[in-house]
Amino acid sequence: MKRKFHASLLFIALLLLPFVSAQIGPNFEQSCSNGVCTTNIYSYQKYYQESNQWQQINENFGTQNCEQGYNYCVDNNLYQFHIKNAFSEPLVVYGNTRLSFNLGSFGSLTQIPSLAQVERNTVIYPNIIPGIDVKYTYLPHKVKEELIVKDKTLFAALTANLSLEFTLNAHGKTINTLGKTIKAGDLHIADLVAYDSAGHLTTIPFYLRGNTYTMIVPLDWQKNETNINPITIDTTI
Repeated sequence: MKRKFHASLLFIALLLLPFVSAQIGPNFEQSCSNGVCTTNIYSYQKYYQESNQWQQINENFGTQNCEQGYNYCVDNNLYQFHIKNAFSEPLVVYGNTRLSFNLGSFGSLTQIPSLAQVERNTVIYPNIIPGIDVKYTYLPHKVKEELIVKDKTLFAALTANLSLEFTLNAHGKTINTLGKTIKAGDLHIADLVAYDSAGHLTTIPFYLRGNTYTMIVPLDWQKNETNINPITIDTTI
């Protein structure tokens, strides 16, 4: 009798356990229980595959597993991004492509030392030039680099187009232009625009000479009296 009693308890327990399954994709989660399924769909990529397993993308900067010489990084996901505490060249790693880039000059304005302010997936270097911040935002598929001009009177003394020069290092990969983008290995620099807080936008011409790419902010746009602070010069990698 004792053995039959245990068997009946086991049978009842199996009947009471619900059937549960789960499925994950790049931008959705689905869970099913007893034939009823719930699906969450996101407007952005939330998961990526690593060793055939879906992992949730973590966009936040940390201090673990950063490249040597770098203080903060996002060390997993589809690509990795490494920065230093003092404003200098960041490093993007995507597969076998490594790209570091450094703001060499902002017209005739002089850079001064600046330390990183890190919050979740953004890093701000305040006042790399008095009145100008640099902001990096880590997103699932791209890094946004924004040069934020907090006071457009900085442009007042300019009499020509503003040239911004960046030095690129693709660590052995070829750097060239491809249409309206710059290609370095498997990475692209694109979407070169400037806009003000009211949404007035202009595209920014650029050219590549060796490992230096130069962005040209048109003088007439700089001097536009209708532009409203702050003014952002935006690139995407």
